[in-house]
Amino acid sequence: SGVVRTYAYEVLNGPKNGRRDRIIALCLAAEMTENELNHALIYSGHNSLHPKNVRDALISYYFKNKKTTKAMDLNDFLSENDSEALDI
Repeated sequence: SGVVRTYAYEVLNGPKNGRRDRIIALCLAAEMTENELNHALIYSGHNSLHPKNVRDALISYYFKNKKTTKAMDLNDFLSENDSEALDI
């Protein structure tokens, strides 16, 4: 996921809610579906992916059609489509 292991542990065990981009990276690494990602975002206090937001739509597309579970590959995909990469 590209997220520091201790940070991921704290997010998964509750002391931290985590930043939205890091939650997305963790969900990608955990091979979650788009639906599971949206639940994780809501559970951590963030908005779910919104289809009218171009970046969110690209992330949604990537989760539905992912070939890898690496955040770096998602960042490349976002960059190729003129969107801001994940801040992890």
